[in-house]
Amino acid sequence: MSMIKTLFVLTLACTTLWGKTFHEAFMDEVVALSEGNPIEIVQEEREFLERFRKEPLQERWETDVKVRPIFVSAQGDFEKGMAYFLEEEKILNLIGVIHTPTPATPLCTEEEITPQLVDTSLEGDKKRLFTVMSRATIIREFLAKGGKLFAVYPEEGRAKRTEAQLAIFDAAKEAYPKNLIDCPISCEKLDPEMVGATYLFQTEEGWFAFAIMATQANAPEDCRRWAMWFGPLSDPAIAERVSAVSTYFSLNLPTFMTSSVE
Repeated sequence: MSMIKTLFVLTLACTTLWGKTFHEAFMDEVVALSEGNPIEIVQEEREFLERFRKEPLQERWETDVKVRPIFVSAQGDFEKGMAYFLEEEKILNLIGVIHTPTPATPLCTEEEITPQLVDTSLEGDKKRLFTVMSRATIIREFLAKGGKLFAVYPEEGRAKRTEAQLAIFDAAKEAYPKNLIDCPISCEKLDPEMVGATYLFQTEEGWFAFAIMATQANAPEDCRRWAMWFGPLSDPAIAERVSAVSTYFSLNLPTFMTSSVE
């Protein structure tokens, strides 16, 4: 009788595990990954992440000191989760677009805060500097595991990076020639609402998206809108953000979703 009861419990546990939707399993992974962040960030970030189980969009208007550690740490954990699920073949296709005023910060450093990499207001702020250094590794792991990433920025934005930062950026392009695509665009500056990143990924349950609206670490602003989206592309809030990014940058994201970049 005891053996039968044990088998029943194990079967029930397996059924529960296998019965999870992609959304549930993915959020479990992202929340688990967040536990590896600095203790000063973990609790608030966990509470922030847990809300994505029921809500596709979260927004805040706070000081950069307050909002950046949570949002960018969460971004890094979503990126790690996407890369891991791609490696495990739970994600079938993964495409990211980082759209920023200058070449993406994590691609311009190798976990070191070099001169002019970030705004002087970040100096000495361990929580905010952690987000800069950690994502340098996260983005390279994302690329190494097969994720495709478009670095989109105004052509003049390249001149706002130092020679040392550009050398690191160019080295990353050489290291991941098929996965990291440099996309300077012809415009003077980006609409603040369009600064951030957008990721699309295909699963057996359909297409999902993750997106963030933020400011770069070299140009922080207080009390401006930060936003983050996660959910199936069929969700109206998710579809609206992806459509807005696609239209603004003249990107044919549906085409990206059905073809590989060579």
